[in-house]
Parts: sequence; structure tokens; C-alpha cells
Amino acid sequence: MNNMHILGEKNNQLEQRIIRIVEMLKGRITVKTEPIQNITYLDAPYKKGNEMPSLDGFMPFNKDQRWGGKRDRHTWFHTKINVGDTPYRVELRAQTQMVGWDACNPQFMLYVNGAIKQGMDINHTTALITERGEIDVFLYG
Repeated sequence: MNNMHILGEKNNQLEQRIIRIVEMLKGRITVKTEPIQNITYLDAPYKKGNEMPSLDGFMPFNKDQRWGGKRDRHTWFHTKINVGDTPYRVELRAQTQMVGWDACNPQFMLYVNGAIKQGMDINHTTALITERGEIDVFLYG
């Protein structure tokens, strides 16, 4: 019975220590989400190659605007993002208002500073951004 009491005290001390560490870490974890502003778009024919289009003809795209609905619609989206010189992990997230995978959900190709970065779709909604400073982002859907 005496050993059980000692184990109980050790478990309680460990639990209290874990709680203190977690509380300390909470203050050091920063999650910051910022919506991207100044997105523009350009409807385009099916792209060939990996050249970025000229920004001539791009129009503003606002957060309440809908895109899609037309089968095989091809569109370029563009913005510039300043991620500064942060030591923290930066991710870009592309979200549609569709839920679940189906043939209506768009697939995208992400380009950062003119170089292809990765494909994005309903199952791959984030991309790690390793570039710093002002970056040029194109998303082809």
C-alpha cells in the first residue's frame, strides 16, 4: 500500500509538471492567420508550358466573388505577399467552398516567384513557403 501511495505522488508531480510546461509553451506559440488581399484574376485558355502570364488584363477578385461553375474553366490568380524575414514557418492555404472531393472541385498549380511550387487541390490545401521578403504568387486553376 505504501508503494502505491508513492507512485500516486510521483504521477501527480509529473502531471503538474506537464501542465506547467504546457502553460509555459502556450505563451510562446503564435498562430497568425492573415487573409490575402489584392488578389487579381484572368480567365485564360488551357496553359501550355510554365510561363507566367503578363499581368495585363488581370481584374480584381474579391473574397465574396464566386469562381467556377463552368466545366474546364481555366483561370490565373495573382497576388504579391510580403512574408518579411520571419524565422517562423509560413504556409499558404487555398480554400474553396466545396466540401469533400468530387469532379467539381478545382485543381491548382502554385507558382512562387516564377517557379512551379506544387499542385493544390481539396486534399492538398497548404503549401510551405520558404521564400522570404515580397513574393510573387500565381495560382493556375
